[in-house]
Amino acid sequence: MTDTEMKRLHPLKILASIISFIKGSFVIIIYLFFISDKESTIAFYGRWAFALFVIISFIQMILQWWSTKYELKTRSIHISKGVFKKKSNSIPLERVQNVQTSTPWYFKPFSVTSLTLVTSATDEDASVKLEAVKKEEAEKIENQVLTLRKESAQVKIGDACPIHEQALEKQSRILSGDMSDAYMQLETSERTVHFRPSRKDLLKASFLSLSFLALIPIIATIINNAEDIFNWKMDVEEVYVFIADSWILIGTVIILFLVIAVGFGITRTFLKYGKYEIASDHERIYIKRGTLSEQSFSIRKENVQGIQLNQNPFKKLLKLTEVKLVSAVNDDDDGEEINTLYPFLPTNRAFGLIEELLPGFQVENRMNKLPKQALYVKLLRFPFVWLIITGILFWWKPVIFGWSSTWIYVVIILLISTYAMRALRFKNSRYLINDGFIQLKVGGLWSETFITKRKKVIEIEVEQSFLQRKFGVATIKTVNRTNPVHHEEMQDIPVDASNEFIHWYHERSKEITTE
Repeated sequence: MTDTEMKRLHPLKILASIISFIKGSFVIIIYLFFISDKESTIAFYGRWAFALFVIISFIQMILQWWSTKYELKTRSIHISKGVFKKKSNSIPLERVQNVQTSTPWYFKPFSVTSLTLVTSATDEDASVKLEAVKKEEAEKIENQVLTLRKESAQVKIGDACPIHEQALEKQSRILSGDMSDAYMQLETSERTVHFRPSRKDLLKASFLSLSFLALIPIIATIINNAEDIFNWKMDVEEVYVFIADSWILIGTVIILFLVIAVGFGITRTFLKYGKYEIASDHERIYIKRGTLSEQSFSIRKENVQGIQLNQNPFKKLLKLTEVKLVSAVNDDDDGEEINTLYPFLPTNRAFGLIEELLPGFQVENRMNKLPKQALYVKLLRFPFVWLIITGILFWWKPVIFGWSSTWIYVVIILLISTYAMRALRFKNSRYLINDGFIQLKVGGLWSETFITKRKKVIEIEVEQSFLQRKFGVATIKTVNRTNPVHHEEMQDIPVDASNEFIHWYHERSKEITTE
């Protein structure tokens, strides 16, 4: 199946560019048109300069949309862009590792979405992003990517079993022309849904995500500008005194704030994690989320370089865990962590979900503790951060604390907290080197557990400082091929364990050879 005609993106690409421009210029707009003195000469010329900048930017947006074209071929996608300087980029569809779609709320009524195809390359041409295409077109491109990946896998497997022969026949139908029906039949039979959050899960997430705290700066801004907006004669202090004189009024204000905050948090969470779904087939993991604005992410299981299990103090208390897939490709221009599984999974369910999605990975509860010598090393390390903060407090103490001696108590508390956190990190740190896996857990109040396979590690390092040599401990480091490169380290493990770590990695050559 081949599209030989060069196509333009949907005109909604211009709207998306305008919204992105407004977001990036929001602070400037507020200052020039609402905060600055309207009689100021600088503000006057600033507004005219900004208006000229808006006109030029709008013309540029239209020209960029007009000059950007793409062409879908049987095994590649070609994109051309540039107004005065043309630039072309062509990516073979077999090289596509991750497929991402994002559908903002203003795209949904027009059945338009944004599609990103990401490869494992590290240069600027590693991905192709089509900011606005019809959903049918995006599905056709994604289907073609998945079809070619499956065709490639079947070629490697050969005629090993009848099941693969049946799959190959279906793929032949896809490539021969009846793509949509055959593809949907193939995907429906293979894809398994592993997790959808219930309403109880979403309510729990709305409190644990602390989404309601985002309401505080909004309310503060409204209060700060209330006098200008409503021409109130009372200042903030008078309002406070007025409310404080009545317990009924105090209770009413508190209840009203809690209702608004909780409602805001629940609404924000339902919009973000509504319609959340984690599914997989034999080759890929699929993540979808969002109610108004939708996002989807698919990743090949083969490209999962490792797994991160993250917990903050609240999640530890409630036995919840966030699972993040460390991919060979981590590319998201919007800064959203869409390769994170549902971030409020019960810990036991998280472990079970990992086994379902990635049977090749192992999660062990029993891990090795650090020796007592590691605690001595951590406590003897010089507290450079504490020293820097102490210097800043000493220099600025007349401004922050006046001429009182309060700053001394702050410095003492910071020093005690520093060593308490070091002791806590020692207590919580664990490691396990087991067959083809390594599992490292670090952190104090916030903890992170990293799990990876030996064949996914491209480089290791073992180092010892002077202090570590005296106490017979060492630091080990691993490197995984991701974009950017992923580094992990574990400090102060026994020297014997570090030697075992080196021997463990040397066995990698045997695994690579057998493959």
